[in-house]
Amino acid sequence: MNDFYDKYGFPEELTKWQLSLVPFLFQEANYDDINWTNQSEDLRHLKITFNLDCMFQNQGKSRQELSRQQFDRYIQFSLSAIDKYKK
Repeated sequence: MNDFYDKYGFPEELTKWQLSLVPFLFQEANYDDINWTNQSEDLRHLKITFNLDCMFQNQGKSRQELSRQQFDRYIQFSLSAIDKYKK
């Protein structure tokens, strides 16, 4: 992520899903019973990584800074990134 950001800045819509960390985090979150789709959830040991992904995908805004609508779009995007990664 850092190399991409240094070279290109925040990603464009077509490449965002390829840079998402969520496909690599969601199984651990589910295993640890962390509801990562809830904006106010305590993400425990995954907090930093989930927040890093959110900020990267949302032009520097943290999970808490997103409006409810923005957060819902981010979750939908993250779920689609998981689906695309599986393929």
